[in-house]
Amino acid sequence: MGRRSVALLFFGVVTLGTGAGIFIVHREQKLEREALHAGVIRDQKMLAFKEQQLQRVIPQAHIRYWLGNQ
Repeated sequence: MGRRSVALLFFGVVTLGTGAGIFIVHREQKLEREALHAGVIRDQKMLAFKEQQLQRVIPQAHIRYWLGNQ
């Protein structure tokens, strides 16, 4: 193997390694972003559910208050 062949082999290995590293990091970031987005959606649903529960509880509390003070 001549010097040129060794240099080309080294260049190819480094290029493939770098490309694989970039691909893996990009994939991990994409998965993390999707997981974070799913968390936001879950939190929005939970807040909407709690708001809906509060809308039911608050009028009942007012009714109990007024019935108790008459």
